[in-house]
Amino acid sequence: MKKNGFIYLMLLVTCLMALPFVMTGCNEEEELAAPRLFKPKKLTAEAVYDGFVATWVGTEGAHGYKLEVSSNEDFATIDVVVETDGQTRTAELTKLQEEHLYYLRLCGTMEDETLNSKYIYAEVTTGIAYSIFLPVAEEKLSFRTAELEWRESVEADKITIEHTSGTSEVREQLLTEEDLASRSVFITGLSEGESYKVTMYAGEESLGIMRFTMPVKPEGTITIDASNAASLQALIDEAPAGTTIMFTGEAVYDYSDEYIYINKSLVLAGEPGVERPVLYAKGILLTGDEAATSIENVTLQRIEFSGMVWDGENEIVTDKPATQLISADMKNVSELTMANLLVKDCVIRNYVNSFIDFVDAAPSQKIRIESLEVDNTQAFDLGRNNSDHASFISTTVKGNVLCRKYVIRNSTFHHLMRGLIEARVTGAIDNYSTPTVVIENCTFDEIGNMQPMIEGSWTGDNNGMTKPFLDFKGGALKPEIYDCVFGEMYTQKISNKFVQGATLVVDNSYMLTTSKGKLSGDSTVKALLDLGGTADSIFPDRDGYNYRISPDAGISNIGDPRWY
Repeated sequence: MKKNGFIYLMLLVTCLMALPFVMTGCNEEEELAAPRLFKPKKLTAEAVYDGFVATWVGTEGAHGYKLEVSSNEDFATIDVVVETDGQTRTAELTKLQEEHLYYLRLCGTMEDETLNSKYIYAEVTTGIAYSIFLPVAEEKLSFRTAELEWRESVEADKITIEHTSGTSEVREQLLTEEDLASRSVFITGLSEGESYKVTMYAGEESLGIMRFTMPVKPEGTITIDASNAASLQALIDEAPAGTTIMFTGEAVYDYSDEYIYINKSLVLAGEPGVERPVLYAKGILLTGDEAATSIENVTLQRIEFSGMVWDGENEIVTDKPATQLISADMKNVSELTMANLLVKDCVIRNYVNSFIDFVDAAPSQKIRIESLEVDNTQAFDLGRNNSDHASFISTTVKGNVLCRKYVIRNSTFHHLMRGLIEARVTGAIDNYSTPTVVIENCTFDEIGNMQPMIEGSWTGDNNGMTKPFLDFKGGALKPEIYDCVFGEMYTQKISNKFVQGATLVVDNSYMLTTSKGKLSGDSTVKALLDLGGTADSIFPDRDGYNYRISPDAGISNIGDPRWY
């Protein structure tokens, strides 16, 4: 027993003596083993055209980084692998699938792959590939044609046109010298609602791709052309409320001897993408069959309206034009209300009174308009009658005609013989005492000019009444004028007044200094900034009725955007 105890004691002593050496060996082995990398701290990706740029925050000690890109969230297949050195923190990929969701993962790498870090993840959806083509503007598309434009001069020889569905043969169209000089091409033979892909080539090299979808007529649209133009009123009368009546473009329609009556919500529009149709119209009369008639919305869009007489081939410029474009027939109506009257992308010309004129309604009859909006419109040769009317909009208390909101934007007015708006309100009537008036991004020239734009046209009796540019009653009105430019003002026919009965709110708007001088007796013009020079120097192409502002004028991106 003593012998066994001695043996156990000796073994214990031996183990204790060997323990430091065993521990030292373990520590040395741990110090020699390189640790696995920590994950990169952050991975983000931002789409750039048909690719993306990935950016990350690195991890200390990495010899490099590996970025893997997959269309599968589980990375079952890898589409692209990018390997970088340890100093790089970005990777740019191009020419991937358009509008496609990609999954990304990134790890830090070492020479020994077993020491690579774990992955960090992100995802990104690519956009559309860069194209030499400009985006297709709405007004460049009709229901059967398209005009495509490109950014810069190119040496190209053809385009190909194909359905994006691939269900029809690819069509080829050679580019002409005129196409290349204008940086645009006109394509015909397209179909309503179809999607197309157009590719430009120089030889066999693709210079760019444009995809677009042709517009579709609103459901229930009634198309007017030579075959049914004479039946316009019957078609309007039979149409349900909200119908779009669409006139085929590049055509003339003669209603100079007849009124167009509207008693329901309706859209009168020209076909998009082609030259506006011209309607010679005696006028549009809002009306109804009930004493209290309500019309929700009336829209006039992409039409050139003229009050001149049409003889089937030419305008008879010496004859007296129609009185106004829009008025009311109150024969069966004592109260007419309308929510919205919108005029967009139109030309309005040659009416002896004005564009809209309700002053002839009887005092016992009410006309109430919630909103009157004019957008992207050109108006000229208005207001040449010897009458008590503004040249563009006349709504007065004389006829109990009131509008709650006037908005005029992105439009050009010239050769108006009298003022722009007359809305005289002498007291609170149905809460219409202080209408909102906003005029923004508009160009004005030759306001108050007694001579018409169209040479030889009817001039009327020019010795009649005068009207301020804005004619209101009631000091609470605060018309707002933003980003507008005023050229020549002939003050005799605008009463030597710019604004009557209101206080202006003006921002970033200019008037020719000589015009301001003529209106010096009216303090309201002081809020307009001075514009030196002459009207011809500010608008060098005004003789051609192009109101592009000269680069020497010292102002830009102001007034009607069509001239920028």
